[in-house]
Amino acid sequence: GDYAFANCPLLNGVPFVEGSMNAVRCPLTRIGRYAFAGTGNWSLLKFPDTITTIYEGAFANCGKISTIWWPAKVNRIPYKCFDNVSCDYFQMDECDSELSLDARSMPRTINSLYLKRPIDKTNWHQFGENHETYYVYIGHGNKIIPECAFINSSLQYVKISNEVESIEYSAFAMCTGLTEIQIPNSVTTIG
Repeated sequence: GDYAFANCPLLNGVPFVEGSMNAVRCPLTRIGRYAFAGTGNWSLLKFPDTITTIYEGAFANCGKISTIWWPAKVNRIPYKCFDNVSCDYFQMDECDSELSLDARSMPRTINSLYLKRPIDKTNWHQFGENHETYYVYIGHGNKIIPECAFINSSLQYVKISNEVESIEYSAFAMCTGLTEIQIPNSVTTIG
């Protein structure tokens, strides 16, 4: 439920996935508002296949979550879900359904980001300005990297899958640390 484990700073994660030591054995379908906000540092946040809904601020202020695997059945990363959080690795399970991002929903710092599902075109700004993302893979289901997607971000490396056809105006503008980008033959338009 809402605030279920909020502000338990010594709680360093919950093993949701079957097979993990002390895993939650119930068919978890939802995580409430701010349910784990303010808990300690997590090494892994991976959800069971049964999860369908995650509410606002669920993991806000957790400090660091080393690895986040976003579930395929959850089509929205809610408002402040990972507010004031940093992570090393953020991956979205590959699927065809479009993912929507609410304001301030992504971790502030992501060392490696793997977008393996379509992202709502209006939400790409979440990855750009004032976010520290160093490596991004833009994959499955994304045909366009929209205008200002990563503008003024701290990107250093970008790999784009062969599904992308267009990179729009200022998509990577002012990425002053960008040293390498792999653009596939599928891209026919830049700018």
